[in-house]
Amino acid sequence: MLGGCHIKPEQFFNLIFGYYDRYVERIYEPNAVAGTNTLSGIVVPASEIWVVTNMFGLNFNTNPGVLVHEVYDGTTEYRLRRVVTPGANVSVEWYGHAFLKAGDRLRTIFTSCVLNDDLYAEYVGYKMKVSQ
Repeated sequence: MLGGCHIKPEQFFNLIFGYYDRYVERIYEPNAVAGTNTLSGIVVPASEIWVVTNMFGLNFNTNPGVLVHEVYDGTTEYRLRRVVTPGANVSVEWYGHAFLKAGDRLRTIFTSCVLNDDLYAEYVGYKMKVSQ
């Protein structure tokens, strides 16, 4: 509990922002280009903060040279996980708490793809409304 409070730490953010909705995004690319491909999530709107708790990505056909999960704010990449040669049809997952603000988005990057590889990314968490 927080000092002087009778609430658990995980409840504290809900007092400020308030739980709004689940966040789940699934991105499928059945026609990858040869080389590097980036699957990008949607941009967080100004009125919300998203808490991402899981990211999942895989190339069904080819072993990626590198698979990266990251937060991107339009200028800077914030890497959450990077795995070198995870294997074809092997999922690369990230678990934690990443807080996304307005303008941020999630991305999964695959290198060493072969033309027409099937790529998949999934992002899970929850949304909070920003108090205005």
